[in-house]
Amino acid sequence: ETDVLTEGLFGVFELPNNEFIAILNKGEYKLVGPRSTTYALKFNSSGTILWKKNYKNEKTHNPSNYLSHDLPIQFDNESNELKFMMRTDSLNITTNMADQYFNEITIDKDFNILKEEVLPYDAAQGYLFDRIKYDELGNKYTYSGRDFIDYYIGTAAVMSMQWYLMKYNIKNELVFEQDYGIERIDEILDRILLDNNKV
Repeated sequence: ETDVLTEGLFGVFELPNNEFIAILNKGEYKLVGPRSTTYALKFNSSGTILWKKNYKNEKTHNPSNYLSHDLPIQFDNESNELKFMMRTDSLNITTNMADQYFNEITIDKDFNILKEEVLPYDAAQGYLFDRIKYDELGNKYTYSGRDFIDYYIGTAAVMSMQWYLMKYNIKNELVFEQDYGIERIDEILDRILLDNNKV
């Protein structure tokens, strides 16, 4: 028996024929702890649900006895590719070791997986994905807020959250990274607007 922890909407693709695909997530508590499943819901402009399909994480590098935990990242996509990003960890239920990574999924209009790209879940690699917006060319902007040390009181750090904006090209190479905000004031960037592929 499982208990539902969370359910959420992370983004919607608008298809040319007045149909839409919503990317959603359902979190449940299982024996090994909280796990979440990503799924897609296709519906038309009348609100009729056409299908619901679960994403199954079947990476070849995952052990056979793993349990996947996939959490989509809030996104908005203006490109002609139906793609979105997830934070994933694949738990080996025998060794209790988890493999963590980002997973960029490209789908077709029927939620068939066309491409999956695994990126390391490691700040040292420069990947930081909180909220994502894809432009018409497929570049992506990630933004939100992150902690900065304002000053120390003895050995204790006093921190505030400043907002940031980063851009990655279609090869997931960092194009630019910029932090904004005022020291000692918490700020988070909640939304960006694009015009001719410029913020």
